[in-house]
Amino acid sequence: MAEMLRNPDTSVARSRYWFRILGLAIGSMIVAWSETREMDIERRLEAAIHREVVLGDLAGAMKEYRNILTASDVPRPVAARALLQTGECMEKLGRGPEAYNSYRRIETEYSDQPAILGLARTRLAAWIGPRNLIFEEGLPGPCRRLPKTPALSPSCGAMAAGAASAARW
Repeated sequence: MAEMLRNPDTSVARSRYWFRILGLAIGSMIVAWSETREMDIERRLEAAIHREVVLGDLAGAMKEYRNILTASDVPRPVAARALLQTGECMEKLGRGPEAYNSYRRIETEYSDQPAILGLARTRLAAWIGPRNLIFEEGLPGPCRRLPKTPALSPSCGAMAAGAASAARW
């Protein structure tokens, strides 16, 4: 009885079994391929960052960042990081307006990536500068004087010395 349950006796049952196995194999290959593709793009991003930071090849790194941005089906965090790194490269090369545009593009297109968005806003704030240094809007007149503090009497020092000697006992 147990042997009959283990071995299907009809060809229909065998074909269902092989179709299930085939479906699982194809599904796992698709999942593995998509994960490999995503890891490949992340590796390309890390290689470009290495090229920029360690090797100092800003032009080559920017070219790789642009290739990542133009590729299809790039994950949004990877694309946002590539755009941020492109802006940093442009800043290092002295191309300020293009760097500013990269940071603004992150702010408009990748607002769902909070870490990269925070870095881009920090760069934009440094670019724009502090907003509280408009001296023309200040109040005229002398600075406000602080009230004087009363001087301590000499007896306070004696009381402190007495408390210190009492604490020794």
